[in-house]
Amino acid sequence: MKFPKGRPQKNIRNMNTRMPYLKRPTLVISSLCALIIFGLSVDATQKNDEKAQAQQIIEKMREAIFGSLPVENIKGLSLTWKYRVHFRLTGAQDTGETHIDLQLPDKMVIKEDMIDSSSTGGQETYRVLNGADSGTDFRSSSGETLMIKAPGVDDPVKRLQKIRESQAFQLIRMALPPSPDFPLTFSYAGEARANDGQAHIIDVKGPDDFSARLFIDKSTFHLLMMTFSLQGPTTIKLTSRDLKGGKDGITKNIPVRKIEIKNRYLEYKQVNGVTLPHLITQEQDGQVVRESELSSFKLNPEFAPDHFDPSKKRK
Repeated sequence: MKFPKGRPQKNIRNMNTRMPYLKRPTLVISSLCALIIFGLSVDATQKNDEKAQAQQIIEKMREAIFGSLPVENIKGLSLTWKYRVHFRLTGAQDTGETHIDLQLPDKMVIKEDMIDSSSTGGQETYRVLNGADSGTDFRSSSGETLMIKAPGVDDPVKRLQKIRESQAFQLIRMALPPSPDFPLTFSYAGEARANDGQAHIIDVKGPDDFSARLFIDKSTFHLLMMTFSLQGPTTIKLTSRDLKGGKDGITKNIPVRKIEIKNRYLEYKQVNGVTLPHLITQEQDGQVVRESELSSFKLNPEFAPDHFDPSKKRK
């Protein structure tokens, strides 16, 4: 069959005029996809730059602490802090000593001896971390003191999480690599300016909504301040005077809320070639609730084989 003259040309002309309209949605979608991919690429590049910049600052902070000592040569630490603490709920003020032993990457023992100002006794608390295992122990030599724990504190999973968080804070302030069991990411967040200087701001994120913000001096690379929030209080100290003859229902009334913490690191001095703050103040709601003074420090100490055993009976 032959087409009449002129008809093929008309059909071809109509097809040509319709084709751009058929292609336009595809072109628009392709352009949008390209813009989205470009935006994601820019965002990913920016985040990578922020992480790289943060890592450089953390490495300079580590150098300010340990000098030229390679990080792989840092096997463990032992620190002792003498402290004064104020219990805001009861008004009591106690003194004590915290001893921290760290063995990289995933072992820690924190022993806390508290002298009870309201009696002739005291308390001794242990928190132990060994990889995927953890343990706590508490003893009191005062018959007048009762430690009330918030619900869930004795849950093994929550206990392991909290002790890993404690270890993370110790490693962060020493600019040491995090435990593989509790990985952390560091991102550059800007600068803080004050009349007496400037500081880099580093945001730290970790498992279970762990977060902290570091303020690192731009000239010395000393950690000036760390801010974070904790769920607390998890433990409240009550004496016989507070109990007023009974303790029924006390655990129901323990307030549990997010507490904003500011730790300030002051009085940097060198100990056996390592530069450390010798005073740490802790603030809650604008008030200093704890002051800790460094009394001893050891780099790469020798630990007994069972020192980090959570089931070990502590003296």
